[in-house]
Amino acid sequence: DREKLEQIRKDLIKDPSRFPELAKQHSTDGSASRGGDLGPFSFGMMVQPFSRAAFALKNKGEISPVIETQFGVHIIQLLEDRRGFEFNKAAVEAFYLKKKQSETLSKEIERLRAQKKIEIYEDALREMSPLPEIIKQDPSETLKINVPSIPQ
Repeated sequence: DREKLEQIRKDLIKDPSRFPELAKQHSTDGSASRGGDLGPFSFGMMVQPFSRAAFALKNKGEISPVIETQFGVHIIQLLEDRRGFEFNKAAVEAFYLKKKQSETLSKEIERLRAQKKIEIYEDALREMSPLPEIIKQDPSETLKINVPSIPQ
């Protein structure tokens, strides 16, 4: 298998655009029907030798050496690179915006609590609750279960 893949790799180095065609012909896994396309994945999603080889590729269209994993031998072609800040900028901005909002809200709650004495009346909350009666009960009462004994 390795020798066969080494020859396929030589063909791919000459013409990387043939990767989907050759993957459909020679691949034995589920990606064959998609021309070998595994879709995007992060570093830890694949077994270590596969991840290392895939993330060593730097340029779109680049072909990896033949690599061996417990699943067989593989050749990888980089189709799309989603690494780096520019690709992930929106997700990073959303993360920090949410973090800032949470911090601001926590500070405002602390400020309001410092200004006023806050008391929570559990009994009044239970009375106002739109939930079923069983939920309004004291939890220790809810857990008491009456199970009739079964004669043997």
